[in-house]
Amino acid sequence: MTTNRSRIHLFWNRTQATEGFRSGVCLHGHTNHSRESLKMIPYYALRIPVFREMVKKEMARYADANGHDLDFGRAFWTPPLSPLQAFRAESRQIVDDLSLEPIVSLSDHDDIEAPLKLRSHPAGADQPISFEWTVPYGPQFSHYFHLGIHNLPAPKARAVFDDLKAYTRQPQKHSLQERLEALDADPGILIVLNHPLWNQTNVADSEHLSFLDHFLSRCGRWIHAVELNGLRAWKENQGVIKLARDRSFTLVSGGDRHGCEPGSVLNLTRSESFSEFVEEVRGDGFSELLVMPQYQLPIRLRQMQTIWDSLRTYPSHQDDRREWVDRIYWIDQEGAERRLSQYWPRGGPWLSKAFVGFMLSLERPLLRPALHRMLQDGREIRSSAEWFSLEALPLATKPRRRWTFRRSAA
Repeated sequence: MTTNRSRIHLFWNRTQATEGFRSGVCLHGHTNHSRESLKMIPYYALRIPVFREMVKKEMARYADANGHDLDFGRAFWTPPLSPLQAFRAESRQIVDDLSLEPIVSLSDHDDIEAPLKLRSHPAGADQPISFEWTVPYGPQFSHYFHLGIHNLPAPKARAVFDDLKAYTRQPQKHSLQERLEALDADPGILIVLNHPLWNQTNVADSEHLSFLDHFLSRCGRWIHAVELNGLRAWKENQGVIKLARDRSFTLVSGGDRHGCEPGSVLNLTRSESFSEFVEEVRGDGFSELLVMPQYQLPIRLRQMQTIWDSLRTYPSHQDDRREWVDRIYWIDQEGAERRLSQYWPRGGPWLSKAFVGFMLSLERPLLRPALHRMLQDGREIRSSAEWFSLEALPLATKPRRRWTFRRSAA
């Protein structure tokens, strides 16, 4: 594997941080083609004091009426932005804030429709075909990792995608290593291990790390980079930096945008195209990362922003995607996917309306300073000095400047 020459820049000084670069690269962003599980609803809802008892009663009432608990695993939500809207949100930040050319790789969960649709539009004709591949792993394939598969060759993108999705559906019948080796054989494809330290199945942390070590030992030779994720906590990202150092991986950015906020971690490059950027990462083992000001905000506040974006009404959207109930789906007994608005044409029962109203009320500007203080946990980046304390990678830092939270309009 090539020598890791990753560098991290902080966007505390816009002019100096981007000097000498031609393009800004946004990796790992989601659109309305991405299916996001709602399994975590009970976990979070039962932790909101004002709603805890009401949620318990409603769930018990459902179980009494149906003879079983409500299975939130059969529900999923889709992010609010279309492929073109997502592309414009990311491009706007790169052009307006960095004065660079935008290169945007949209990567929905196990779906390539977004980049295919984007390439049919003149603004996105040259953008890569990418997706976030769910890779089942471990005993009985009960654990999983996410790989960013970027820049599939257009003529065979659909065939390659279908083959990889077949592994996700039935991993015991397919070879993971053969598929990774085939992807790696194409010099234009970039394979990134997304948020490697995120324990998504909530096994013991030691078990997740054991799975990760085994996965990298078997498959690491075909992985080109690991991701510094813009929506994961700073403490976790410190661990990813150490992982990149210890295993000689190149470190690349990943915005992981699900709402309207543009990616908080980007790549800087002198390349003119995504293919040239891939050559820079794979061939030279070189990567320049840029941390944007919004990453300084408490991670839980930024996660709240994604919730607000997902619940908000969008009058300019198509009729079937304006309200939050239009963007949530339920898989019925026959396996059909139905919008929640088909069951709740008027926004649902009073509890759901109350919950959504309460959550959106927290977005009021007058409440933001209080939320900012309340959601801080002491693990945010507080100054550029924290970056100097790391021995994992060579760093490039700039003087700090004042910043404000900015959310890109849909």
